[in-house]
Amino acid sequence: MSVTTQAPAPVPTPGALATAAPGAAPTAAPPSRGRRPQRQPPRPPVGGRAVIVIAVGRVLITLAVLMLGFVGYLLVVSGLQEARTQDNLYKTFRGQLAQVGDEVAPVAPPITPGVPVAIIEIPRLKVRQVVVEGTTSGALTRGLGHRRDTPLPGQAGTAVVYGRRTTFGAPFGMLDKLRTGDQIIATTGLGISKFTVVEVRDGRTPPTPVTGSVHRITLVTSAPAVSPTHTLTVTANLTTAAMPSAGTRPAIYADERSLAGEPAAALALLLWAQVLLVAVVFATWLFHRWETPSAYLLSAPVLVAVVWNVYESLARLLPNLL
Repeated sequence: MSVTTQAPAPVPTPGALATAAPGAAPTAAPPSRGRRPQRQPPRPPVGGRAVIVIAVGRVLITLAVLMLGFVGYLLVVSGLQEARTQDNLYKTFRGQLAQVGDEVAPVAPPITPGVPVAIIEIPRLKVRQVVVEGTTSGALTRGLGHRRDTPLPGQAGTAVVYGRRTTFGAPFGMLDKLRTGDQIIATTGLGISKFTVVEVRDGRTPPTPVTGSVHRITLVTSAPAVSPTHTLTVTANLTTAAMPSAGTRPAIYADERSLAGEPAAALALLLWAQVLLVAVVFATWLFHRWETPSAYLLSAPVLVAVVWNVYESLARLLPNLL
């Protein structure tokens, strides 16, 4: 009995697909081994002028973002900051009025700048603000400021209180709405004093002459509100008994006068700007080395804190009544 053997079918070569008969099913070519994908040709190097243009563009964009952020800080965030500061000042001053502990409310010079000295209430404007000692731009970021060369509200003489009209809560933003006969109430370590408004005056007009021994309070803010060139003044006469004043009142510096900036803040601004530059370089390095979420978690708080201090220093250079 004979056994027939069948010869194995020939393995098609890659070229056989091209010569296959029409209509025949194509035979897949075996995958090639060891073949790597072709690399993309390298990008042409960017010229030096293009690098400079890109760098300048990024710097300008960064500066624009920082300036827009500063405007938002002045109009929105500064008000929240001032409100929180006022809460803390009120708690401190309330404790001093109640003589809780060893601290009492200051009533005579010398008084440390920045500490609370009074509470001003204006019922018509629904204003209730703690007044701090000093009228520099930095002091007025905390609330109303008492001019150091004048007596405290309620004491014999004319007390002068400054307040901002646009930024940091704008405590005197509606000061021009006061009318003759409106009431102002001041609370100090000596007691409660009441005043009646007798004049609302634009700083460009001369003041009304004072006759006789009149005890007053003068509220001062900027005019106009956005780009101040002069002051708006409200004068109110004391209607309760004048309280005694003691001590020699100090002279004030140029940065404590109306519409003055605080030149000393320029040094702080320069230092914080350098810290910001270092923080930006550090954050850029992190984004090239680490994953994006981790880089954000580490760099964002640092950048926010530094930018906040830059904005605070820059705000102190602006007019104190703005």
